[in-house]
Amino acid sequence: MNATAMEVRNEKIEKDTKTALARAQSLAVTNTEECDLADQFCFGLLKLKKEIEADFKESKETAYAAWKAVVAQEKGHLDGIDEARKIVKGKMAVWQEAEEKKRREGEARLRAEAQKKAEEEALNAAAAAEKNGDKDGAEAILNTPIEAAPVVLPKTTPKTQTVVRKVWKFRVTNPSILPREYLTPDLTKIGGVVRSTQGTVKIPGVDAYQDIA
Repeated sequence: MNATAMEVRNEKIEKDTKTALARAQSLAVTNTEECDLADQFCFGLLKLKKEIEADFKESKETAYAAWKAVVAQEKGHLDGIDEARKIVKGKMAVWQEAEEKKRREGEARLRAEAQKKAEEEALNAAAAAEKNGDKDGAEAILNTPIEAAPVVLPKTTPKTQTVVRKVWKFRVTNPSILPREYLTPDLTKIGGVVRSTQGTVKIPGVDAYQDIA
């Protein structure tokens, strides 16, 4: 249906709708004859409703197809951007993890050096005390736990606008060995069996019953 024909049809539908509303508002049902007329009119309105739905069906389908095409096109672009961001985030994460590993290793090395220096200083102090005849002092120094001052290196990675975070995901590799508490009943399959057999087939753990639809 071309644009002009659609406009003419829309005008007719609008006129029919207004006429129907006006007649419905003025309609009186006070006797059998009027009730029959009202019934015929109401049934005619149902027919008119179906005609309107049929008239707009093509337009809706065309519009829906166009909308789906636009959405698909948009999704294609967005998926590409998301994939690009994922690639960049992955590279950032690899570098950040490597830098963090180097930082932790540097901290561990400096802590070990500080601990070794503190132990050497304690040994020297104990030796000096013993040399000066202070055996009790030397023993006390040697028996005192030696803990070097903590070493914390600043992070070398810059603060970024892009949030790089990792999330835990999973994939099921062997469903047959999944523990029972992680299994979900197939409600669609159960419902199909119950309805098709009218509850005559007994499924262990399932109580088939009738309800009002």
